[in-house]
Amino acid sequence: MEGLRVADEEIRSTGPNFTWETLERHRRELGDSAELYWLLGSDSLLDLPHWREPGRILKLARILTVPRPGFDVGDLDHLPGLDAEQKARLREGILPDSAPAIAATGIREALREGRDCSDQLDPRVLAYIERQGMYRTAR
Repeated sequence: MEGLRVADEEIRSTGPNFTWETLERHRRELGDSAELYWLLGSDSLLDLPHWREPGRILKLARILTVPRPGFDVGDLDHLPGLDAEQKARLREGILPDSAPAIAATGIREALREGRDCSDQLDPRVLAYIERQGMYRTAR
C-alpha cells in the first residue's frame, strides 16, 4: 500500500522507550499532514491509562485495537484518566475481528525465559527472532 510504513523501533529497542516519544519523532519526520496509527491488542489498550502521556498518544495517533478473546468494549468506560471523547476515539479504533488468545507481552517474556514458543509463532517469525537474538536476557 503506497504511503504505508511500519515502524518497528520499539520492538528492536534494547532500552526503555515511550510511545509518545516515538510518535512525536515520526510526526516531526513525516509532517503534520501524515496520519499516524498505533496498533495494539485490547489487553494493552486497557493498560493505556498507565502509559506515559496517554493523552498525548491519543492526539498524535489513531489507536487501532485488535480485540482479544474475552475483551468487553464496556471496559473502556472504566478507564481512569481519559475523558468521554478519548474513550469514543478508542471505541472507533476497535477492529472487527478478534485475535488469537496470544499476547505479544507473554511471548516476549517466554522467549526471555528460554521457553518454547513454536506453537504460538509462525516458524519464519521464530527463526527471525532467533537470528536477530531478540528478547534474550543478557547473561
